[in-house]
Amino acid sequence: MKKSRANRPLFFVYAPPLKGKRPSNRRAVEPPYKGAPAWKCSVYYYWWEYLRRHEGYRQTCESAGRGKFADLYADFGNVHKGDFWSWWTEHAELFAEPPIRHVSVEHSVSTDQNTLALIVPLENKLSVSMKQIRRLLEPQVQKAARKKNTEPS
Repeated sequence: MKKSRANRPLFFVYAPPLKGKRPSNRRAVEPPYKGAPAWKCSVYYYWWEYLRRHEGYRQTCESAGRGKFADLYADFGNVHKGDFWSWWTEHAELFAEPPIRHVSVEHSVSTDQNTLALIVPLENKLSVSMKQIRRLLEPQVQKAARKKNTEPS
């Protein structure tokens, strides 16, 4: 997993380009030719290569981002300057999934100290949300149990 400029791990739907033989949990695309390096077996490499071969985009790059593809250039920059790795280092975040939202405690719902109201993002996998809920809930349940044991009867 690559780190972004915001220092968060980046998650990619498709196999990101890899240097060397590091394993990836993502299925790589077919190599463009026999013996191609691992980093050329990534859809993100193909994206870069497509932009390099697109005549209109090349003209926009030669015009310092002015032209028909100026909006695309604003995001993807000059793919003709430098190599793939320098471009990928600067632009990988464009292809990453947004960070997941976390389950959080809703502070304004209840004044009852034996009730905990949570905000649960529904777009996350159930297993992820359940781990987050457990992490939030366990300390609160332990705190309530300690309180119950120390209260006079």
